[in-house]
Amino acid sequence: MEYDNFIEFIKNRAVTTAGEGGKVFINKVVKNNGKQLDGLVILEEGYSVAPAIYLNDYYEDFKAGKDLDDIMNNILSVYYRNRDSVCFDPEFFNDYENLKNRIIYKVVNYEKNKEMLKDVPHKKFLDLAIVYYCIVQHFEDNIATTIIKNEYLKKWNVSDKDIFTVAQKNTPKLLEARIAPITYFLNELSGEKIYRDDDNNEPAMYVLTNTTHINGAGCILYDGVIKDFSDRLERDLYILPSSVHELIIVPKDEKISPTELADIVQEINAKGVAEDEILSDSVYVYDRKSKKILVKKS
Repeated sequence: MEYDNFIEFIKNRAVTTAGEGGKVFINKVVKNNGKQLDGLVILEEGYSVAPAIYLNDYYEDFKAGKDLDDIMNNILSVYYRNRDSVCFDPEFFNDYENLKNRIIYKVVNYEKNKEMLKDVPHKKFLDLAIVYYCIVQHFEDNIATTIIKNEYLKKWNVSDKDIFTVAQKNTPKLLEARIAPITYFLNELSGEKIYRDDDNNEPAMYVLTNTTHINGAGCILYDGVIKDFSDRLERDLYILPSSVHELIIVPKDEKISPTELADIVQEINAKGVAEDEILSDSVYVYDRKSKKILVKKS
């Protein structure tokens, strides 16, 4: 079964769940770095919003031999678990004063997102772009957001500068920065303290992210975070964009060349990071003397 036939099959099967008066449609979404996804939306009568269930990975499961009935049951299970958790009034976007305290930013790759950037307000930073989102709902350990488009700014009569100023104030407050030795994060992932730093040596690498671990690379923009950390170590810093969710900080050492670090970043991006989570292949450096972050040339 080809992909388009698979999508049509799932959509037709979902009609029964939507019921009389309900709707089923496929929402085509362009995610970060131009990755295109197909989201199944089941809108039962009485519901104005519903979760989009992306079908691309389910098709990979089908190609790997998973039964269609099992796939459909999994999709419906996801739908029922999340159907009542989406509490969003579309009218919310008509009142800028009501939502401006929820506007945040994240950083994405500039070149890989040129098409998307045509439709959204943004600000260039190094080889990245700062784009803006609005938090529409808080969950226990996550947030639901929607991207802010140029059309919204026109509706609100708000400028690009205004939206940046608001996001610059909100983001560090709503998504606090967190920086720690990389071993701390490995311990969290493993659930056991199997990694440790030698108390007599400075950790070789640190991770910078936010408290949600989502789009944490935006912490590179937080006022004073990089500078204060550099001053604390009394070292210039290499900054490796390991994904949109976190940055790896390496205290500058003459034994480590930018070329070696760039090779590491490129290998991680090629083998260990999802396509829509890649941030950049560059290596950045924070220079204490100039107090600036620059793209490091090999």
